[in-house]
Amino acid sequence: MFPIDRSLLPPLTTRRALIVVDPQNDFLAEDGALPMKMPPDLPERIASLATSLRQGGDDIIWVCSKFEKSRSSQEEQILPSDRSSYSRSPDVSRGRRRQTPPQTNQQQPESPEAFLTQESPGQPKCVRPGSSGAELHPIIKGAVGPRDYSVVKTYYSAFRSEQLLRLLRMRLVTELFICGAMTNISVMATAIDAASHGYTITIVNDCCGYNGIMQHRNSIKQISNMTGCDVLLSGEIVAALKPKPKPSRRSGDRPATSPAGGYSTPIFPVSSHPRKSPRHRFNPW
Repeated sequence: MFPIDRSLLPPLTTRRALIVVDPQNDFLAEDGALPMKMPPDLPERIASLATSLRQGGDDIIWVCSKFEKSRSSQEEQILPSDRSSYSRSPDVSRGRRRQTPPQTNQQQPESPEAFLTQESPGQPKCVRPGSSGAELHPIIKGAVGPRDYSVVKTYYSAFRSEQLLRLLRMRLVTELFICGAMTNISVMATAIDAASHGYTITIVNDCCGYNGIMQHRNSIKQISNMTGCDVLLSGEIVAALKPKPKPSRRSGDRPATSPAGGYSTPIFPVSSHPRKSPRHRFNPW
């Protein structure tokens, strides 16, 4: 084998992406089939976050659900109606903590929140193909940029669609911000699957939709325990990613010099890459 001079290799720049799951009328509109009660201004929050991250050079990915056929809620990591429906134990390769979900064989009626699971025949209530409920919420539609990406999923997790994983790999994305509707359904399923693929994850706490605060907190705690993800507010994320201003030098200031008369290294060197503010783990309680 010939020795490889790493200095001759081209630099590899990785990227961040915002994944917004289910920003559709059925979840975000007041007259939707399964409207989220909290927070009331969720579409505006998501739109503002997407605009800020896009301006910072991050990718924006809008993931919409479409009912194709009934999907078992036992096959994905979701918590409908404050009860767990687990059957898989994902290999969370990069999670800082790992928790094995409890197994249950007890048959229970499906919660309406399990919108891709239909026990009785007939038309699905949520995200029917071609329905207005399956379309993007008007505020979200107005926030979509020309270079944004769209993915359609037919499972609760966006990663059950190979389209998303191929896109992230093509774009060299390694860090994900995840939000949308609902915290205990699609956000949870997508985040846990993202961890199993080795992505660094941040849940945007104030940009997730839910119907009960305890349900939301329990879901956030479960996601954090299983993936070791960060949970931050949108304002904290935007502030941390803003470039820090370089200190200006006054006209009367002179750089320090070495004894030989040459310029020495500045006492306060300015990095060419702005540092992120340290992340603080969210305490759901």
